[in-house]
Amino acid sequence: MPRYSLERREAVLKKLLPPHSRSVPDVAAEENISEQTLYNWLKQLRSEGKPVPHSGQKKLAQPTVTTNRRRRNCKEDKGICSADLLFHG
Repeated sequence: MPRYSLERREAVLKKLLPPHSRSVPDVAAEENISEQTLYNWLKQLRSEGKPVPHSGQKKLAQPTVTTNRRRRNCKEDKGICSADLLFHG
């Protein structure tokens, strides 16, 4: 089983995380590292509490402000109501 230096691992992970958010299969092929290894690295980051996209997602969820009927039920008078934030990948 190959071992990768911390520097190489960090450089590869940067390609998978925002702002690049490249897919695991693309980076795996480019870096000649197995997809499973990259998924394991992402899983380890996630277990450390770092925001990491889940498999199948290309980007981290970003909040989108929407205006809809739920706004009426918001108790906040000004600013963005939490009911107006939708997270999507």
